[in-house]
Amino acid sequence: MVATLYGASRVAVGLALMLAPKAASPWLGAVARQPDVHGALRVLGARDALLGVAVLTSSGEPAALRRALRLSAVADTVDAVVSATDFLRTRRGGAGFAVLSAVGGAFVGFREAR
Repeated sequence: MVATLYGASRVAVGLALMLAPKAASPWLGAVARQPDVHGALRVLGARDALLGVAVLTSSGEPAALRRALRLSAVADTVDAVVSATDFLRTRRGGAGFAVLSAVGGAFVGFREAR
């Protein structure tokens, strides 16, 4: 059940970034509203959506599910490090929220992968 919610939330966040990259403004600030950045945000969204799909479609195969959860958790760990660096540089609240969100995602992914 947790893995399904985890995968579905990745798909939802990924689709939101792909369809409305400006939605990343609280996280990235004004730069997210610049058209030149939208392509990179859409790529990030596609990554998250695909990781979520991997989790959702591997639920019947325990080994595949563990791999998909670990990959998602590693992506969240990288996101946490990058967002923490951004937060320390900018002190932007959205970046701080991104750190907490990514750390939470990494924790859930690694825990569910056991």
